[in-house]
Amino acid sequence: MINEPSVFWALLIAVSVYDVEKHRIPNKILILFLFVYFLSMFNRNYTFDVFLMSLVGFVVFFCFGLLLYFLRAIDLLQLD
Repeated sequence: MINEPSVFWALLIAVSVYDVEKHRIPNKILILFLFVYFLSMFNRNYTFDVFLMSLVGFVVFFCFGLLLYFLRAIDLLQLD
């Protein structure tokens, strides 16, 4: 059976290669990330508390990224 951390690392490497070459992340790979996450969630004994912590983490990081977007901090980091 395929080890789940190996799949995550392979997907992260694929994302980094696409991001370096084309300056974008394909939606297909992000959907694969979600699929692998849900598979690992059903494979283990996840409780509702763990799900809530994951959801809170998602909301926090999404809001932080949205804040950086509105502050145009990402545009300041682009050097081209």
